[in-house]
Formats: sequence, structure tokens, C-alpha cells
Amino acid sequence: MGIWNVCTLCGLGAGRILVAKLEKARVDVMGLQEVRWSDVSESSVVGHAILWSGPPEGEIKQAGVALVPSKKAAAALMNWQPVNDRLLVARFKHGLGISQSLWYMPQQMMLLTAQE
Repeated sequence: MGIWNVCTLCGLGAGRILVAKLEKARVDVMGLQEVRWSDVSESSVVGHAILWSGPPEGEIKQAGVALVPSKKAAAALMNWQPVNDRLLVARFKHGLGISQSLWYMPQQMMLLTAQE
């Protein structure tokens, strides 16, 4: 499992590059921050599922979170629930019933929170 602040996946071929890097690193579940894709959906890139939750279509494309499970982890995915453009929760079949929460807080907000 890992978390990666990708800054954006809006560039041409970004999904393919991402999947190639995850396969090379042999990561089973990768949480992504600042994806900047609109709405809530799932897609397949080179046979890998990408599940995401972003701002509604037409709003500024800030934040956005995504989950990229390997093919093995995707087979164990029981369900996933987008909460908003900064939070996504996924549940996987496992002896322990693992749930993964993926959240994102912009660095500006983190600095303000730390100062308070």
C-alpha cells in the first residue's frame, strides 16, 4: 500500500505512465492525491482499475482522490464509497476485513491547522 500526491493526472497518457510505475514498483494498492479529475467514476487503464472521487463537473479541478488496486487487489475489492473530492473509502476481502480510507488535505490547510 502506498500514497502518492501526483499533482495531476490530466496530462495525455498520465494514466498509462502511472500504471507502468505501479507495476514496476509492484504496489498492490496505491492511493492518489490531487488527481484533479471531475465527478465520481471508475475506469480501466491497461487492465488496471482506477476509482476516483473529484469535484463536480464544471467546478475548479482541485484535489480529487483515487485508488489504483493491482489486478490481485481488485479481485479482493468488496466495495468502495466516494465521500467527496477529498475522501474515498474502500473495503477489501481479507482475513481481517481491511478497510482503506484515502483522504487529502491541501498543504495550505495543513499549515493553517498546524499553526492553530
